[in-house]
Amino acid sequence: MVQVAITIQNQGTLMSPACYWSWQLYNGSVTLLNTLPNLPPGGTTIVHTEMTMAEDIFGTFNSTAIVDSMGAVTELNESDNQFIQPLTVSMCDFKASYNSDKNKIQTALNAYTASHNGSIPLTNNSITLNNPSGTYYIIDICALRAAGNLPDGVPASCVDSSFDNCGASTCTCWPNAHYIWLAKGAEVISTCTGGDCWIAYADDYQGIYP
Repeated sequence: MVQVAITIQNQGTLMSPACYWSWQLYNGSVTLLNTLPNLPPGGTTIVHTEMTMAEDIFGTFNSTAIVDSMGAVTELNESDNQFIQPLTVSMCDFKASYNSDKNKIQTALNAYTASHNGSIPLTNNSITLNNPSGTYYIIDICALRAAGNLPDGVPASCVDSSFDNCGASTCTCWPNAHYIWLAKGAEVISTCTGGDCWIAYADDYQGIYP
């Protein structure tokens, strides 16, 4: 998510009526339309808006804000209503975070099986995936925690749901997460839950984290 705060000033000599202002992260991106209150001469206000990104982005963009973007207010000088400012966006690499959780769980599972005669800790629940095709049991993250194999706690991607990795109830998964981690033999795979996922019932990163 990209969040911005913009200071807008009425540089005229009359009260400016309420109108709209718009913001665009870069040319070609979605334009967000927001309301602007009336302002006395010389008056200022700080407005806020935010954009949820469909995928990770990084870099510097020419961000554009336009006051009275719907042209509702008649002015002698319309040329000063647009403001372009370079904006550097440094977002978390969601896919890297997903892969980090996957690697932590895989390492913990490897350690657990090595110390438990090859046994894999599973809950009583399973999920059928389309890719890879098959039915896979849910990994018991609480058991990995209890064995000391996940010292940093339950990974942030472990979703709290009716079928989750914390079914043993000795640890807690996260309500805002999206992934359920499964065992394909001794290999860790996942499925993404919720409407934000690219593909349901499929392994791998699905465009959302946690």
